[in-house]
Amino acid sequence: MARTVVTEELWNRFHAAVNMPSRELLDFVGTSQELADYQREPGIDLPVVGHHVAGLLSKRRTDVTDADEAVMRLVIELIEARLANPPADREHNDAWRHGLMMLGHDPLAPAGEPPG
Repeated sequence: MARTVVTEELWNRFHAAVNMPSRELLDFVGTSQELADYQREPGIDLPVVGHHVAGLLSKRRTDVTDADEAVMRLVIELIEARLANPPADREHNDAWRHGLMMLGHDPLAPAGEPPG
């Protein structure tokens, strides 16, 4: 069941944090080679979260459920925390990058380009 519309601030923060289009995210999460090499998050199944994020990208704000909102908040928190503490070799650290990509954020994507 849908809930009250999420705030514009949360909606914008989520869409700023998630910079991968849903199709690219689904392709990435479904690729077994990348699944073997990503920075895991204790107690969180990142591929499951990635699938949820991909679904959220096709929703309107009015269709977001309470569960969706919780995932949006989690994803923002995880992405911001990882970006705030990048490894020294961030451009060459596949596990770090792939962990972020499981959440819908490619740290090597050009800035300012919206997901297609």
